[in-house]
Formats: sequence, C-alpha cells, structure tokens
Amino acid sequence: MALAAGGLHAQTSIQRLTFSLLGEYQTNIFYTNSDNPPLTNEDSRTHTILIGTGSVIKALAVDLEGTNYSTWTGSELVREVNLTNGNEGIFLRKAGNQTNVSSFFGGSYSNNFTAGLSNAFPALNNNFANVIFGSNGVTDIITYTATNDIANLAANGVTNLVASVVTNGVTNIFTNGVIQVVTNNFSLETPLVRGWRRMSDPTNTTTNFVTTAGLYFISLNTTNLKFNLMAVGDGAVTSVAGSIEGTPYERAVNSQYLGTAGFFYLNTTTNIFDTGANLPVSFTGPMRGTFSTTQPWFSTIPGP
Repeated sequence: MALAAGGLHAQTSIQRLTFSLLGEYQTNIFYTNSDNPPLTNEDSRTHTILIGTGSVIKALAVDLEGTNYSTWTGSELVREVNLTNGNEGIFLRKAGNQTNVSSFFGGSYSNNFTAGLSNAFPALNNNFANVIFGSNGVTDIITYTATNDIANLAANGVTNLVASVVTNGVTNIFTNGVIQVVTNNFSLETPLVRGWRRMSDPTNTTTNFVTTAGLYFISLNTTNLKFNLMAVGDGAVTSVAGSIEGTPYERAVNSQYLGTAGFFYLNTTTNIFDTGANLPVSFTGPMRGTFSTTQPWFSTIPGP
C-alpha cells in the first residue's frame, strides 16, 4: 500500500468526486416447455445495477490491496491539482493519507476530464473543403480532406487543375471553378464560459464569478469494473488560494455537475457486490447517470 504522509507540506487543490451511475445488462434463461417434442424457451431479462462512489472506491481498493481492500473503507475519491504547476491526479484519501490511483483512469482526468474528447470525435480534428467546379456553373460537389492531392482529385473526374497553395493543406484550385475551405479550428476541450459581477457587500469592490458549460470524458479501468462515459453539463471556475510559510499560491480550478452516458463492464460476482466466493461472471451494457466534482479547497497535503 502506497501512502503519502500528511505531514509534508505542498500547495494543492482538492475536490471530491462523486458517481451515481445506472448500468443495464442482459441475462438469458433457458427452460424446456414440453416433452414431446422437446421445445426450449429462452427468456431475456434486463437487470439494472447502481454504481455509486463507494463501488468505484471498492473496485480500486480490490486492485490495490486484494483481500485487504477494506483498508480503504471510508476513504474519499478526490481530484487534486498542484497550484504551482497545474499537474492533476486522482487519489484515494483517508485520515490524512492518500494513494495515487490516476493510472486507473487512463489519463481521462487530464485537462479537467477533457483529455479523451478528441479521440471520441476524431473527424472534428480534420480540415476539410467543399470543392465546387464546372465550366458554366455548378455541376458537382466533392468533399475532401487536406490529404487529397491533384492525382486523387483527377481520379474523381476533376479536370483543369491548377497547382496553387491554399491554407490548411489544400493545394489545388481550378481554372473553371471555385474552392471553399472550411477549417475546424475549434477545440472540443474548450468550454463555454460565462461570467458576471456582483457586489460582495454595499461598500466593497466587485467580485468576479464565472460559470462554464462543456463536454467531458471519464474512463475507469479496474479488474472488476470498467466504464467509458461521455458527459455534458455546467460547472464553475473557482480561484483556489492559500499561503504556506508566507508564500501565497493561487490557481483557477474547475468543478462541475455532469450527466453521463456510455458503456460499462462488470464482474457481478466480486466482493464489490457479494462475498466473492464465486467464479467471475462478467456483463457489459449501456450506462447513464451523474458525475460531479465538488467545489475545490486549499490543502497542504502533497499532491500530483
């Protein structure tokens, strides 16, 4: 068991993670409904199971400690951000000690749980163009990416090509036509941000408050519980600040409450849900629910 001592000082933002996820999986029941001739019926049943924060913590603890998983009973699952360099990590934390479990989340926690979004939407990373051509008007439309060249276009019936440099990797225009370049120059990882001002008291200066809305991706990979979830929802940006031995530290940290949808894998006979005395029985199916990161607070416990 790897524990970090709480007596060492660092500058860290901490926020609790909470899960409330409903997974659905199917089981089939076979039985004979007649003897002459013998006929077999098959009934399918959809089961619903709740995966809460405690289930996620147990799944992590089983991989960390095996049969001694109860070592982490009563612990919290937290996201930590280093206020000096912005490093992020996921930890199990109990009684002032903690262990790093970031590897079980496959990097999805990075960049405030947006690191996996580009992989989920690969087409949005490509520049593209609509090519309109014809001698006396529009006769056809071809959509192609920046990897297309003159030979590829010619093979598709586009003639009278003139080599010319156009931005975003598109290198061809036509003597009898028009080219229109549309660039995907936005980032899925960039949330919408909205701010407003209010008086903190009748005689004080104004204070800024900022809310956000965005897309997110959360992944968990343990032996007995796995899921990949897309998420969408609103959040807030909080300035986390504190001082250690006279040195001030401050960084903006996001928190959010999200609705999720995706898929999960579950071993239904682990000690997460029963005594664990049976052989593994694994199921997979769709999953939906909520995931949230609470408002952050300043801590001197060592972080990522």
